[in-house]
Amino acid sequence: MKLALHAIRYLALGFLIALTAACGGGSSGGSNQASTEDAVDSGNSDGDGDGTGGDDQTGDFTAPSAKILFPHIDGLITGPFMIKVRGTAHDESGVSAIRVNGINAALTEKEGFWSWEATLPPTCGSAQLIRVETEDIYGNVTPEAAVRTVSTRCGLARAPCRPVDFDPNTNSIFHNEDGRVAITDVASAEHHTILKSIFYMNVVHDSSTGDVFAVDEKGNVVVVDMNGDSDRMISPEGTDNIEFDGLDTWFGNSLQIAFDESSGELYVYGYDSSTEEGHLYSVDIESGARIVVSGASVGAGLAFDRDSKIAAAAGRIFTLLYPAAALLEIDPATGDRKVVSDPSTGLGPYLGSPQAFAIDSTATRAFVGNFYDEVIEVDLSTGNRAVLSPRLEYLDEHLSFEQNYAMAIDSNSGTIYLGCATDQLISISTESGARGRVTVDQRGSGVPLGDPMALAYDSRSDRILVLTHITQEYVNELMAVDPITGDRQVLSSELKGGGEIPAGNVHLAVDSITGRVFATEFPSRSIIEIDPVSGERGFLSGGEYGSGPAFDFPAAMSVDGKAGVIYLVDPGLDAVFSVNMENGERFIVSQPGVAGSGASWENTAGIALDLAGQRAFVSDNTSNAIYLVDLGTGERTEFSSDNVAEGPSLSGPAWLAKDPTRGKIVVQSIGSLEQVGATFPMVFVDLETGAREIRNAPGASTEDPPAVDPKTGLIYQIDGLRRPDAPGNIEVYDYESSQTMTLSQ
Repeated sequence: MKLALHAIRYLALGFLIALTAACGGGSSGGSNQASTEDAVDSGNSDGDGDGTGGDDQTGDFTAPSAKILFPHIDGLITGPFMIKVRGTAHDESGVSAIRVNGINAALTEKEGFWSWEATLPPTCGSAQLIRVETEDIYGNVTPEAAVRTVSTRCGLARAPCRPVDFDPNTNSIFHNEDGRVAITDVASAEHHTILKSIFYMNVVHDSSTGDVFAVDEKGNVVVVDMNGDSDRMISPEGTDNIEFDGLDTWFGNSLQIAFDESSGELYVYGYDSSTEEGHLYSVDIESGARIVVSGASVGAGLAFDRDSKIAAAAGRIFTLLYPAAALLEIDPATGDRKVVSDPSTGLGPYLGSPQAFAIDSTATRAFVGNFYDEVIEVDLSTGNRAVLSPRLEYLDEHLSFEQNYAMAIDSNSGTIYLGCATDQLISISTESGARGRVTVDQRGSGVPLGDPMALAYDSRSDRILVLTHITQEYVNELMAVDPITGDRQVLSSELKGGGEIPAGNVHLAVDSITGRVFATEFPSRSIIEIDPVSGERGFLSGGEYGSGPAFDFPAAMSVDGKAGVIYLVDPGLDAVFSVNMENGERFIVSQPGVAGSGASWENTAGIALDLAGQRAFVSDNTSNAIYLVDLGTGERTEFSSDNVAEGPSLSGPAWLAKDPTRGKIVVQSIGSLEQVGATFPMVFVDLETGAREIRNAPGASTEDPPAVDPKTGLIYQIDGLRRPDAPGNIEVYDYESSQTMTLSQ
């Protein structure tokens, strides 16, 4: 059985949909610049060094000044996309040209003020210095009127995932990344992928020859050409009338590969989900011959399961069984599967929900990682077990793990490596159990973000608040991210603060006046308050806390700090609630047939407040509309839809965020690619007219609710480049240039 990391979050998102009947990453550290006021006025520069300007000059010897408005700070990270740089310029006589790294910028003049924008090609894998040169109508030039640095990451900075193998010659981890061979240098954490059109199910490395063996999607066993050329065939699928099981399933789960360097034996394990049987095969790396070593009809002992893992060393082959919590040795001659360690064999702690394991080079010790953030050492001669690296001890550094990871071992240095553990590469000493982080920070300092679930902007303290998931064993954490440096800080966790556990958070909201933080929690159908100073957590409203109508699915919130009220949308009841921030008392403000008159909605999703007009904007992702709600009367009016206002159709509008600097609502859209031409597009709705626009950008996404800084209008997102094994990022989106960059990772 696999436990899903995103169960509650996607249950929440799925609830909304179901009701509709629907490069390598070099980085400079964060700058302490807190604004874009980086203009430089040379005071006496005309381009030819004499300060006189042109022949027609009439006393203006000052070159134009300039500001870069976005990228607004140094060190932001972008993907392999064209970089848009925008800003302003000023000159008493007039600006004639702006050149950004030698490229002429597009100039726009309005009432004596100039705006400009230039598009630059990315420079992969390094910090790119952006220089803005200004020139006025008299030829006065400022060579560096403004400067900025940006780093370009031309490949996702990802933690090595399952499976992993260690190469002691290059001190590198080899692993399978979305069907491609990828390599991570343990010393530098540099990461690159071998780009090929072939999809590999699994890979393993032979350190004696440097060969990388793989099983491709057709079942062929090959030696991968690491230069990108054609692979060398070892054993075509069907050799000796043997076809591997597990080729029809997602790579890395049901097809495993292991290589014993002492014997030169290559092993493949496959599981057939239709027959619920697994088989272990051996492949001769010289002749390509295949043999069924062990399986349903070969050998005796406990049966293989869907999640069985294999490892080989010193002429021995072992398998780890998940449901049985057992470590078995397989006899290559007979196929018999003998228990080495399980609940009734050997002494010591239980192998609770084992996820991965590794065998040392002498096959005397095994190291088993379980679901509960532990590594257990197993004596292969006795089956005795002992905790090598205990749970909770490294949580403060986010060096924790639970599932969907793999293990590799360097017996020479006595180090285990865990890939995909909280989206990073973790090292563990085989002697002391001490853990360390191999993966390096891309931007910002502090512990990794884990798996961010929800964002809110705390305008009182000028910081981004992040609700993040580490493992299912531990409390979800509240973290703060500095919007300038990207530095990360834990505010509430298993180790900081006590009280109720926000296990299934849906949404996060902040009172801009007091700084109080609230999270909706689905399993308990409640609102939880999190103290950002002490870390204490407690129920505010829901169940036995607070009076009034019960929540069914408390979801998106928006806070009126002056009135001391939280407004909450409940898609289970299609209702808007008001909740007293002091005693948790609940009232229904608007619900068709219950409170308020006017239009009827079908499936409420998100909410944003316009307190000046005492109204709320509420999204409905069934009718693909946004409604206005009078907070005094509960009256509902259709505000933006195919029936009202102009612009492209809304598609699954969900959570909302208000951008007061532009008078717009940022709409989380869960619509499909076919409907809107993009997945999770950037959708904006005018607060006054309801007019809609889509401003897409590479990497931009509203897959998760966005957060808006009400003073700058900068929009913060969770990992716009998200993929299943990508590390958690906080991205910053610029409306004017329609682009996103990484702020913290």
